[in-house]
Amino acid sequence: MFPNGLHALLLVVSHTRFTKEDALVVDLLKHVFGERFLQYSVMVVTGMDVIDADEKVRNKQDYLKTAPPEFLEVLKECGTRCVFFNNKTKDETIRRTQLWELITLAEKTVELNKGPYSDALFRTQQEVQENNTPAKTYADVESPAEETRSAEHWNILWKKILKLIRGWRKCRRVTPINMNQVQNV
Repeated sequence: MFPNGLHALLLVVSHTRFTKEDALVVDLLKHVFGERFLQYSVMVVTGMDVIDADEKVRNKQDYLKTAPPEFLEVLKECGTRCVFFNNKTKDETIRRTQLWELITLAEKTVELNKGPYSDALFRTQQEVQENNTPAKTYADVESPAEETRSAEHWNILWKKILKLIRGWRKCRRVTPINMNQVQNV
């Protein structure tokens, strides 16, 4: 999947809100990538331009003081690696500084974890998931239907992801996904 590994996984969130549904998506990502995936993650908070314009919030620390508990919990699991992006700035210096901060955090993530999030880590997570499934008999292991069961597992997981996305979009009053356009994984 990613033979050289990923330096960091980016969790991009809006400054406006981080809901329980967003936290559920993070839980689902833990299921897919493993409990340790947040150790390889950096939170990217968009909308710093709006945060800067808010008179009640003078800086990033003020913003974090008012952030929802779900956001703070995920941030804690990420090792408090977080970068704020001003989406609308035309100032090239600010844009480069933001990008540099993100790259620096990604590099620190690799250093802290003594390497990137690798294909081997992903495979290990998949093995753990397979071992947590109901006990298999010897016949099941030898069965050619094993591949079908794996596909079914991914279809179920995909449906859960779509359900969470639908709930998330409904919360934000965005047009729901057209299921006719979604292809099976």
